[in-house]
Amino acid sequence: MMLRKLMGMGTLLFVLHPAIGGCSSEEGSDAHGAGTGGSAGAGVGGTSPGGAGGDSGVGGTSGVGGGAAATAGVGGAAGTAGGGGAAGAAGMSGSAGAGGAGGLAKKWFPGHYLKIRHYDGPIQQKSRDLVKNNPYFKGYKIHVVWNELEPEKDAYDFSVIENALQIAGGDQKKLMVHLQDRVFGSAQNPYLPDYLLTPEYEGGWFYDGKKSLPRAWLPAYRDRWTKLLVALGEELDNHPDLAGFMLSESSGLFATKDMPASWTTDGIMAFARETFSTLAQSLPTTPFFQYVNWGLEPAERDEFMRELVETNGHGFGGPDIYDAKKPAENKTWTLDMTFGPYYETYRGVAPICVENQTAGFTAPGGAQSVFDYAVDQIGVHFLPWVAAYDGDWTIEDAIAVVNKEKGRVNPTVPSNIKISP
Repeated sequence: MMLRKLMGMGTLLFVLHPAIGGCSSEEGSDAHGAGTGGSAGAGVGGTSPGGAGGDSGVGGTSGVGGGAAATAGVGGAAGTAGGGGAAGAAGMSGSAGAGGAGGLAKKWFPGHYLKIRHYDGPIQQKSRDLVKNNPYFKGYKIHVVWNELEPEKDAYDFSVIENALQIAGGDQKKLMVHLQDRVFGSAQNPYLPDYLLTPEYEGGWFYDGKKSLPRAWLPAYRDRWTKLLVALGEELDNHPDLAGFMLSESSGLFATKDMPASWTTDGIMAFARETFSTLAQSLPTTPFFQYVNWGLEPAERDEFMRELVETNGHGFGGPDIYDAKKPAENKTWTLDMTFGPYYETYRGVAPICVENQTAGFTAPGGAQSVFDYAVDQIGVHFLPWVAAYDGDWTIEDAIAVVNKEKGRVNPTVPSNIKISP
C-alpha cells in the first residue's frame, strides 16, 4: 500500500468570484484542466486562440496564474490560467479559460462504462466479466471514499485507484473515478477521515433526515478538501487510463431544510468555486464532471453553471437518467429536472456524463428507451451503467442495446476543451 505524507504544502491562490449558485438522489445511499495559456474571447459565441488574453467588453472577472488575466465580455467568464500561462476571456455566450483552446489537451475517451465498485466495497468481478472483452464498453467506473484516500491526516493513499487503473489497463479499458464524501439514504456517514469528526470541523457532517452530508461550507473543511484534490491530481492526472473524475450531486447542500446554524450560502458557494478552480489546476488533462439535478433559483443556477463550465472548463451531468421517485411531479427524466435546461444550453460546449443508476432500470420502454434518451436527447459523451440484476430489466438488457447500437454516444467534441490527438 502506497502512503504519501504531504508536509508544508505551498499556498494555492484562487480568485473566488462573488456569486451565488448551486445544484437529490444518488444510487442506493447515493469541472477542467488549466494549462499554459488561455484563449482570448472575441465577439459573440466565439473564442480565438492565444496565450495572453485581450480585454473584451465589460464586467468580467479575472483569471489566476503566472500570466496576465483578461477581462470577460458581457455574459462571458474569464478563464483560469495554468502555470506560467495567461487566462483568456470569453465573449457573449463564448467560453474561455481552463481546458479551453489554449489549455493543456484533455484525454478523451467517450463511451459506455460499467460500474465495478460500489463505494468502499471490493471490485465486483461478476460485473467486470460482463464487459471485459466487449469493445463497445470503453471502460469501468468505481466509487472511492475520502477516508480510504486519506486514512490519516496528510497521509494520502491512492492505491485503491491505482489498483483499479491497473485492472482497467490490463483489460485494455479506461477508468472513471467518483469521489464520495456524503451518503444518501443513511443517518450515518462512514466516509470521512476520523480527524474531521472533531469539534474543529463541527463533527464533519450532519443528517438532514434523508442524507448524511459534509459540513463543506466551513473554511476548515474546505481547506482539507482542497488539499485532497491537489494531492490526488499530482498522483494520478498523468495516468493514461484515467478517463474522468466526478463528484456527487451537490443538491443536498443547497436544497435541504433545517440546515445547521453555521451554514451559509456564501460558505457553500466558496466551497464549490474552490473545488472547481482547484480541479482545473490539479487535473489539467483529465475531464471532470460535477453531477447536478435539483435546487436553487434560476439566476443562482446560471451563475453556478458559468463557474463550472465557462470559467473552469469542466463538464457536468447527473446521477439519474430516469428517477423513479418523481412520478407524481412528472419529473422523472433528466431534462425535466431543475438543471435540465443546461443540457441544451451547453450541448456542444461542455463534456456531459449522465449515469443510469438502479432507478433507471424501472424506466418505461426498457434499456432502449434509456439509451435513446441519453444519447439522442441529452447528448451524453460518457454513459456509466450500474450493474443492476433486479428490476423491470437488467444490465444484460442494457449491454445488448449498447452492442446493437455499437456503443455510440454524442460524437461532438465540446468546445470548452481541446483533446489529445
